[in-house]
Amino acid sequence: MTVIVLIPSYCPDEHLIPLEIRLQQMGMNICLVDNASPSEYSGIFRNSEAYADVLHQHSTKGKSDALKFGLQFIHDHYGKECTIVMLDSDGQYKPGDAERCAEEAMLHPGALILGTRDTDNRNTPFRSRFSNQLTASLFYLSTGTSITDTQTGLVAFTGDLLDFMINIEGKRYGYEMNVLLKCCHSDIPIREVEVPANYGTYRKVSYIHILMDSLPIYKQMFHCAAISLFR
Repeated sequence: MTVIVLIPSYCPDEHLIPLEIRLQQMGMNICLVDNASPSEYSGIFRNSEAYADVLHQHSTKGKSDALKFGLQFIHDHYGKECTIVMLDSDGQYKPGDAERCAEEAMLHPGALILGTRDTDNRNTPFRSRFSNQLTASLFYLSTGTSITDTQTGLVAFTGDLLDFMINIEGKRYGYEMNVLLKCCHSDIPIREVEVPANYGTYRKVSYIHILMDSLPIYKQMFHCAAISLFR
């Protein structure tokens, strides 16, 4: 089955091209979405055309918009006879991690596969560790489902979930949380594949604005948790 790696990218760094080369060498197709990066990054995207289908957005509404833009392209150009891996471009996840998640998805069609990091690792930045622990606790209270890493940037699934994934709403980083919530509410299995936490090597600059991106997610989670507690 064809494996397509969907990479949303804003202001990519030196990790991107080597990542694409290795993914291509491993037999995976690549769909790269330029999420309206400034013009100084055009050279990286131009060089990426040797390894990937490169899609350009002229304006950005955040990562969710880039992911859904790429998913629609995959739906229209590859159909549903494929396996999709959504992968962050910052170098935190390795090509082998993507391959393992793709293999797990093919073994379990119709399930959502998460590449979960050991967020209790002492090398994990405090902000990331605290944020993930809080979100994981709220997620469990609201759904009864325990997930080790709710903020992973590595997700895989088979093409029969494409329509489901495209139709999920969510702005900026809230889309990825909505995916998890919708899977639980729709009885779609969520499986985890443990991957290394490479916090020491990936780009440390974060484009998540704490107030803009995190608070709406937590507000939604608190709401769902409260409903569950008082049923």
